Amino acid sequence: MPTVQRLDEAVSECQRATGSLDEGDAAAWNNLGFLLLAADRPAEGLEAAQKAVQLDASQPRYRNNLGMALAAVGREQQAYKALQSTMSRADAAYMVGLSIERYHGLDAARPWYEKALDLDPNHAQAKDSLAALTVGVPAAVPTAPNATAPNPQEADPGERPAPPQEDP
Repeated sequence: MPTVQRLDEAVSECQRATGSLDEGDAAAWNNLGFLLLAADRPAEGLEAAQKAVQLDASQPRYRNNLGMALAAVGREQQAYKALQSTMSRADAAYMVGLSIERYHGLDAARPWYEKALDLDPNHAQAKDSLAALTVGVPAAVPTAPNATAPNPQEADPGERPAPPQEDP
C-alpha cells in the first residue's frame, strides 16, 4: 500500500501536470481526483472528478470515480445514481458502501451492503463486507439466569444509519 508521503508526492505531481496541461484534459483531472481520494482528500477529489466528467462524461471510469467521491463526501444518493450509469444496481450499492466504509466506517456502510444483497442475494463482496461487521465483536455473555445476549438489531433507531432510499 502506498505511503501517505508517496501519495502526497503523486498528488503534487498530478496537480502540476493539470496546471501545465490543457485545462481540457479529462484524463489528467480524473487521475488527480483518484489520487486525492487515495490521499484522504475527498472534497478536493470530488472537484477534480466533477471536472473530468464535465469534460468527458462518456468515460465510465470517470463516472465511477465521481460516484466514489460523491459517496466519500456524504452525497450517497447522487453517488448511487452516478455509479448506476456504469454498473448494476447491486454493484452500485456495494461501491457506495465501499466508499462510505473507507471515509465513515463499516457501520455507516451497512445499509448499502444490505441494499446490494437485497438487489442481488448472491453478491459475494457485499456478503463478505457484512460478515466483517461481526468479526471481532465478542458475543455478550448472559449474567443472570434469564438474561439474553443483546440484539444489535434492537439498537436505538436514532443511532443507526438511515437506509438507502430507492430512486423513483
